[in-house]
Amino acid sequence: EITARFDRIDYNNMARCEAHEKYEFYCLTEGERYIFVGDSFYHIKAGDAFLIAPGVEHRTLDASGGYARIVVTISASHFPGGTEPGCELFLARAEGESAGRMSERIERLIECIEGDRGGIYAYSLILSLIELVLSCENIAERVTVATPTLDRVANILRYIDAHFTENVTLINLSERFYLSEFYLCRLFKEYTGRTVLGYITSLRVNRAKALLDTTDMPISKIARSSGFGSISAFGAAFRARLGCSPREWRKRGRGKEQKP
Repeated sequence: EITARFDRIDYNNMARCEAHEKYEFYCLTEGERYIFVGDSFYHIKAGDAFLIAPGVEHRTLDASGGYARIVVTISASHFPGGTEPGCELFLARAEGESAGRMSERIERLIECIEGDRGGIYAYSLILSLIELVLSCENIAERVTVATPTLDRVANILRYIDAHFTENVTLINLSERFYLSEFYLCRLFKEYTGRTVLGYITSLRVNRAKALLDTTDMPISKIARSSGFGSISAFGAAFRARLGCSPREWRKRGRGKEQKP
């Protein structure tokens, strides 16, 4: 199933990061936004479009005043000719003739959505838009962050991503980035929708989950190699996020492997 909606919005910062089971196709038709994916912020403008892969956490933030957007959810099986982007974020800025074709198709799709007209025509417009976007260059790696504040938050994220298995604390982050603990926490929450400690714990649990799924490493060693200070802290964090103990998680995985 493909869903599509068109919204005009005065102001909106997504409260937290979110991820979807399907691809999300997002086209900004008016205004400007920032999109936060992984440990990077990207500045997008009217006419830009992006595809976010399933399971990839992201968040959009205000860059100016009001804006308008088209948001489509679509499964990989609907992609035209097997044209999945093969990356977490595909961000395109159409130029020249491509920009004209994109603008025309966007206008038609908005008319379909606002007129509550779905069907084959709307479906073909969505697929043609996605195909057009994927024919453009993925500029995600080239888009620069427009403000020093976002750049600072991105640097904090990159540092945490590289060191989360170590003893990362608010105190050493505060000292490293020359910020008070209070301001660092407020800044991080404002732009990522998460607490610093919550983000670190999430990275550690995800690493532990991968090790449980792919190795026979003892659980105590997994806890240490994922950055947890104790087995009890590991068990509590794992259960809080996944609803079961690390041992139960591993058993469930082994049970699935044994099914015919």
